[in-house]
Amino acid sequence: MHRKWPALAVLLALAAAPAPARAGEDEWELGVDGFGALFRTGATQWGGGAGIHASYGLTAAWSVVAAASWRVVAAKTDAMGTFYPARHLAGGFVGAAFALDVMRIVPFLQAGVGAYVVAGGGEVHVAPSAEVALSFDYVLTRSLYVGIDLVRARFLLLEGALATGFEAGLRASYVLW
Repeated sequence: MHRKWPALAVLLALAAAPAPARAGEDEWELGVDGFGALFRTGATQWGGGAGIHASYGLTAAWSVVAAASWRVVAAKTDAMGTFYPARHLAGGFVGAAFALDVMRIVPFLQAGVGAYVVAGGGEVHVAPSAEVALSFDYVLTRSLYVGIDLVRARFLLLEGALATGFEAGLRASYVLW
């Protein structure tokens, strides 16, 4: 029975061991994202989407990020009978990310600004946006990691009113050099 404890201690130490550095200085990262999404203007519409992202490490903690994505949300009629058409949202953002790179699980925050084309119900609008995200990556190797966007909040100015979008999803990234 006592022989199992040293093995368990070694296993826990390996799981918590520092990983190779994630987004380091002067490194480029490319990745893909898939997510569930909700979009709220007057009613909450559900959907999903996909995207790509890139970042450049300024320091071991700070990166410049850029992303492009597309999502679709389903049509909905609310309790008052107001119809909200299905909408496609496509666009991107640029911003900064701060990573706390100390273990295999790397939490990071992103913030940025962008613009989205919102199409639905025969109308097309361009909406400026601001967004923030809390994400976690798991470092598989020095160059490959997978993660989760725990929450990504997007605020769009659409037809003079504030529209909000929230997403959660999975991500995979590869460090080029």
